[in-house]
Amino acid sequence: APWFTGNHFVRELFTPHNEHRIVPTKLQNLTLTLLNGQWDSRLECVTNALLHTALAVALFVLGRRWIAAACRRDAPASAADDQSPGLVPLLLNGLWFVAVAACFSLPLGWQNTLGGFHSQQYWLLGLSCIALVGLPFARPGRAAWWLSAAAGSVALVAMGSGVRAAAVVIVVIALRVIRRCDTLRTTWPTLVLCAVLCAVGWFTRAEVPYHATLMATGVGEFLLYAAKSLQWPEPLTPLAAFVIWLPWLGVAWRAWREPAARGPMTLVGLGGWVLLQIFATAYARGAHADWPASRYMDTLLLGIVFNAVALLWHLAQPRATPAAHFATGAFTTLWILTLVHGFSWQVEWNFAHEISGVPGYYHNAGENTRRYVATNDPHFLDQPDI
Repeated sequence: APWFTGNHFVRELFTPHNEHRIVPTKLQNLTLTLLNGQWDSRLECVTNALLHTALAVALFVLGRRWIAAACRRDAPASAADDQSPGLVPLLLNGLWFVAVAACFSLPLGWQNTLGGFHSQQYWLLGLSCIALVGLPFARPGRAAWWLSAAAGSVALVAMGSGVRAAAVVIVVIALRVIRRCDTLRTTWPTLVLCAVLCAVGWFTRAEVPYHATLMATGVGEFLLYAAKSLQWPEPLTPLAAFVIWLPWLGVAWRAWREPAARGPMTLVGLGGWVLLQIFATAYARGAHADWPASRYMDTLLLGIVFNAVALLWHLAQPRATPAAHFATGAFTTLWILTLVHGFSWQVEWNFAHEISGVPGYYHNAGENTRRYVATNDPHFLDQPDI
């Protein structure tokens, strides 16, 4: 509306929506309105699907590179010279495709899928991943560094939690410097940039007093909500959190021992970012320690994706004994069964208890919007279904 009325467009662009500045979402929706000739949330919804798909494809390509690097590293010299892909890499890539397809195609984060407004979730995930993959390793001044720096900067105004990517980059670089596979001389521009982003994010954060009731009221609620997020999507036991996140923990240990390996260290940053998101959400939205809402599940799904590629990275490593082969296979089977049961339960729950009421909600919301547009009477927006 400020674009068409000429009323403080830039100021309104950066005005917070609750705790969040959602500049890419506002610009995306304005651009679609200008190109389409009218506002249409269904067009926004389809565009969001393209953003979601682009993230899936990017992660699939990135994971294939890590898996291929792991296979080449541990292959015998004669096999390394062979140009054929080999059975093991083909099998691992096939499993990786199935994992990414399941995480990005099932109706788990259905609120973000159906709501044209929710593109900020996809902007946050995509921009944060670009920053986390590039900034800790790219040399300042090069194209990859500028791209990653731009992504980290825009993430700051994509959602209120966008600042956490810069914080995780600082931790990853600090680990690499401590382990002497990088130096402050080469990384100080990145550290300064991320420190500035963290400072800007802190001093420009939006406080929303009326959301205080959504915060965890104590350590117990905080820990219980975090545990449910870590074990998601498996509802039966918190022990599932250990099963789901063990592959990432193993890669983190390997990265500490061999910090020069870019793939494992990148996975440390990506998984650490998801953990930071989980703990921040447990603090700000942990009241009553409920099961995670659908709009947060795309972030939780990234945790599954990063653990999946970590597990495949482990499978690419050589095993010294038959017992090690058996233990690895048994854990892989347990991990897959845990996810299959959890995804099946969550999809069934979504359709039975949540998605079934969505058509009625959107029908009522559409009618209220039409009546408001026709009459300019704000009474029609004072409804639960808007």
